[in-house]
Amino acid sequence: MKKLFFIVTLLLVVVLSAGVSWAKPGGVANKGADKASVASDNASVAGDKASSVTIDKAGTASDKTSVKISVKNKALGQLKDNLNAVKDKDLELGNNFKDIEDHWAKSAILKMSAIGVFKGDGDGTFRPDDPITQVEVVALAARISNYDEVPQANDLTENDLVGVPDWAKVSVCEAVYNGVINLNRFHSSVQASRVQAAVMIAKAIKLQPVDTSDMPFNDKILISQEDAGYIMALYQQGIILGNPDGKFNPNSAITRAEISTIMERVIDNSGEDSETTQTSTESSGTTQ
Repeated sequence: MKKLFFIVTLLLVVVLSAGVSWAKPGGVANKGADKASVASDNASVAGDKASSVTIDKAGTASDKTSVKISVKNKALGQLKDNLNAVKDKDLELGNNFKDIEDHWAKSAILKMSAIGVFKGDGDGTFRPDDPITQVEVVALAARISNYDEVPQANDLTENDLVGVPDWAKVSVCEAVYNGVINLNRFHSSVQASRVQAAVMIAKAIKLQPVDTSDMPFNDKILISQEDAGYIMALYQQGIILGNPDGKFNPNSAITRAEISTIMERVIDNSGEDSETTQTSTESSGTTQ
């Protein structure tokens, strides 16, 4: 009897020990299993709302970023239809900007606002002569782009997107995937130069670089060979003109008014108002 009792006790000890062992945490399946989902708030490019982006962060050494993008139809044809439907009287009625009344770019600003490409600052101003940052240009270019669809999982890491505001991460990922920007040359919060903005827009609408042997700008030596073909393509399309003294001023900051005018020309892409706009800029001393 004692022998039987001893055997049963021994079996109980073995079973309980095994149960404790199986219940211990820290198995391979548990490593890196916790993921945090960070959803950005809809923010704006000086008042414009952008698409939100969800980033899933896995607790791994590489810390890969998965950007889930719902690609919208950014067809220029639809934007052009919207632009053609805008009437001058409607523009005046919808003018909520108190700082553009006598500005040379008033018409372009009102048109871009009317079709939702570019809006104001939420306080009744547009700040037409303020510079615009590189990330704001990227976000605006996305609205007129012919981008290919971006895959669900992007190869960008969180380190790649350091300094990029949450509201712009979708646009930046799209721009990288479609070759519009090189992250090694991209500085999110730094003001964009005229050549940077022009090249981003040219690439976003998939213009191909052209021959630059007859580039008309007196300061063309300041434009890198890498960028010159895109600048010339925009010039041939009537999208950029330069200033009255024949310069492009590639390294100068581009203003919100100038980018609005360029966006209008991209959408319209007819150059019909180029002569009028040139006259206006001569009187104001503003370049485009």
